[in-house]
Amino acid sequence: MGNINISNISCNYNVCLDDLYEVDWFSEKNWKIYISNEEYKNNYSIKKGKFILSNMKDVNIILNKKININEKNIKNLLLPFFFNFKSKIEFNILINLSNNNNETISINNINNIQNNIFTFNIKCFENKIYLNDIIFENNNKNLLNIFFNFEHKNILSSKIVFIQDNNKEKKDIKEINDYKEDKEDKENYILQKNNLYYDNEHIYLNIIIQINKLDSDEYIKLNL
Repeated sequence: MGNINISNISCNYNVCLDDLYEVDWFSEKNWKIYISNEEYKNNYSIKKGKFILSNMKDVNIILNKKININEKNIKNLLLPFFFNFKSKIEFNILINLSNNNNETISINNINNIQNNIFTFNIKCFENKIYLNDIIFENNNKNLLNIFFNFEHKNILSSKIVFIQDNNKEKKDIKEINDYKEDKEDKENYILQKNNLYYDNEHIYLNIIIQINKLDSDEYIKLNL
């Protein structure tokens, strides 16, 4: 299991559920790691679930894991995704669910992986975070809390909540229409979306990082 206190985070976001699947820590044992350029295959470290990148350019990285919702009769999946960075040049982080294992997808052609069950793009540069057309300042408490529900056959319901200070008391979330941001909530970013999927047995989670240039004194840190 991951390194987030699931009892706290689930109850805070009104998802106190017994059938909640929590994704494992980042590790070379539990995740497959693909790097498009062999030159940078050692330019990362993993420490207690924290995946740290530095000193690389023009590279795509994919962290890939199978989610066994069918085997474990999972109805709900929580992805508490912390990240922070120091980078002048733009980079992208994509959170993706796919019915295809990444072994069949070219890491050099990320577009092939984007049009699957679910993809959400985080664009970052110059200490700014861009979630669609909403801009946030980067800090050490960036939390992208993604909740997936598989209860209804072939319909994936997802809720994304971005919070910059996890110690703040969460505001009540009002009803939001499909794939519309709550722009009135200035402290938090909230998004809901429904997607169709057709394969319960083969669902893969991909964390994709697209880097243009990351100097030796810069970094990207991802944490589950």
